[in-house]
This record gives sequence, C-alpha cells and structure tokens, in this order.
Amino acid sequence: MLANQTVRDEAVLGRSSVAAPIFDHIGHAVGAIGIVDATEVIFPRGIARRPNTAVLEAARGSSRDLGATHWPPPL
Repeated sequence: MLANQTVRDEAVLGRSSVAAPIFDHIGHAVGAIGIVDATEVIFPRGIARRPNTAVLEAARGSSRDLGATHWPPPL
C-alpha cells in the first residue's frame, strides 16, 4: 500500500500536489489530507522532503487520533 500520492502538473500546468490517506481504528480509509502548490515548490529537484513529510505526519497523526494503530495499516 502506498503511504502517499504525488501528482505533477495533472489538472493545471504549474500546480502539483501531495496527498495521504487517513485511516480509522478498523483500518478503513476515512479521508485524506493534501496540499497543492507550485510545481517548483513540490518538486524542486525530485520530490521535496518538507511538504511530503508534513503531509505524511499530518495523515499519520489524524489516523492515530481516530484510533489507528498502524499507518498505513497492514494489508
């Protein structure tokens, strides 16, 4: 299972995104969190660690608040 998803210039040229799922205590995906910014911010030279890490940590924290014990949950 992928922990996050990145999209480069898909819907609007010059805009990219990073997103990650939020899981509940049963391991069901119940939401997602993400950011959209200029492509050069998200992908300055490859994927930028800072936005990617922030999204992953926010999704992990939200999942933990909902009772998830693993993130992402085991298959």
